[in-house]
Amino acid sequence: MDLLDAKTRDYDWGTTDAIAELQGRPVPAPGPEAELWMGAHPTAPSGVRRLPSSATPPAALASSVTLDTLIAADPQGELGPEVTARFGGRLPFLLKVLSAARALSIQVHPSRAQAEAGYADENARRVPLGDPARNYVDDWPKPELLYALTPFEVAAGLRTPADASALLQALEVDELKPLAAGLTDLGAALATVLRWRGYRFYFFSNEGSEPRHIHIDRGENTIKFWLDPVSIARNIGFSQREQNLLLAKVEEERTRFIEAWNEYFNSGA
Repeated sequence: MDLLDAKTRDYDWGTTDAIAELQGRPVPAPGPEAELWMGAHPTAPSGVRRLPSSATPPAALASSVTLDTLIAADPQGELGPEVTARFGGRLPFLLKVLSAARALSIQVHPSRAQAEAGYADENARRVPLGDPARNYVDDWPKPELLYALTPFEVAAGLRTPADASALLQALEVDELKPLAAGLTDLGAALATVLRWRGYRFYFFSNEGSEPRHIHIDRGENTIKFWLDPVSIARNIGFSQREQNLLLAKVEEERTRFIEAWNEYFNSGA
C-alpha cells in the first residue's frame, strides 16, 4: 500500500478546524483551509510514500515523491493499460475534501472540448497560469460528484433567462433592472425550430445578416450547420457519430429550417 500526503488549499472561504482535525494536526489551523486534495493535479499533486516491502515499518518510509511524477514515469504500471489509453496517461479524477465556512464562488465548468479549446487559446495568448484573468488552468473538463459528510447545501444548474429575469425584477433594485431586461432579451433571442431526441434546433434573433444556418445544442455540446448547402460550420463537444447523425437530420429537415428562417427574419421579428 502507498501512503498519500494530501495537499491543503487555503482559499479564503475555508474553515480553520475540520481539515486540520481530520489530519490530526493542531486546531485551529493558522489560516483558512478550504480543500484537501488527493490526486495528481499538477498545481498540487499529492506526495507518495511507497513501501519497499510489506515488512517496512512506517517510521522507515522513504521521502515522498509526487503522484504525478510516479504516473509520468510509468503510466501503464501505475494506472493500467485501459486507463492509460483512454485518458492519455493521466489520473482521470481528483478527490477533494471540502470544508466551507461560507458560500463558495459561482462556478461554470467546461465540457472537454471547451476546456481543451480554452486552455489552448490562453496558452497561445501567453496568459500566465497564475494570472487572475486566466479561466483555464488545465485542459480537463470538470464534471463533479458531491457526497455530503455533514449537512451541506449545493445549487447546481442554471435557471432559464426568463426565470432569472423575473427573480431580479421581484427584488425591485434599480441597479439590477438593466440586467433583468438583458436577460429577458436573451430569452427572447432564441428562436427554437425543433426539439428531437434531446437536441434543440434554433437560431438567434440577431443573425439575419448571416447566411442561413441552424444551431443545435444538447447539454454542454453545440454545433452550427450552414444550410446552403448543408455543412458543419463549427462543432464543440459532439462526437463524430453524433455529428453524422445531426448532419443527416439537418439534411432531412433542411426545407423546414429554411422556411422557418425566411418566415422569422422576413417578418421583422
